[in-house]
Amino acid sequence: MDFDQAILAHIKWKTRLKNYLNGKEQIDLAILSMDHQCELGKWIHGEAKAKYASDPTFADLKLKHAQFHTVAATVARNANGLSADEASKAIDAVSSEYGRASTECVLALKTLRDRVSK
Repeated sequence: MDFDQAILAHIKWKTRLKNYLNGKEQIDLAILSMDHQCELGKWIHGEAKAKYASDPTFADLKLKHAQFHTVAATVARNANGLSADEASKAIDAVSSEYGRASTECVLALKTLRDRVSK
């Protein structure tokens, strides 16, 4: 997986979570809460770990990715009873904890990408 693929894989989660909140997709919440089960997480815990484990920017990415999954799982667990507007706010890219965790994860990916491509 290259970095751009990793970023896209991460971004797909917002669509999946939005679909879940709107009742259009099922997500196993136990798996959602695990940072090593998604495409990006498998890369982080496998190929990327083998290549970048000693790099502090990789450690930051691993942490930010785990935090993202924790927040995403919390949003999904709290989704019952939310109106469509409330669900949309829960995953807003700017104002929600989910949005901040997602952005931080993508920024950590970009930081690692920029560091190792020098």
